[in-house]
Amino acid sequence: MKRLLALFLLAGVAFAAGHIGLGDSGTIDNGVSVVMLSTTKDGYDDINKGLAARDKVGLVNLIRTGRAFTVKRGTRAKVIDVTFAMRRVRIMDGEKVNAAGWLPFEYLK
Repeated sequence: MKRLLALFLLAGVAFAAGHIGLGDSGTIDNGVSVVMLSTTKDGYDDINKGLAARDKVGLVNLIRTGRAFTVKRGTRAKVIDVTFAMRRVRIMDGEKVNAAGWLPFEYLK
């Protein structure tokens, strides 16, 4: 049993209550009306830097170049990949339906 649990933890499957794991669905909610997702796993660092610097031009350029996109708070999404701190989701409704992007795990409820 311990071996199986360790294997699941290494695979990024979350057992704690409230964590949404691979194959689960949830809603996107970070406390504001619009949520930005990165199209690549490493690209979320650029979003964080832009938000921290309040660099509106830089954030718009991420969207314009296809490296990021936005969805409305409450958008439904399905987890299709996981890392320790991030989730890759497939958007299930709204204007960006079927798009895939990365966001922090805590943005999924």
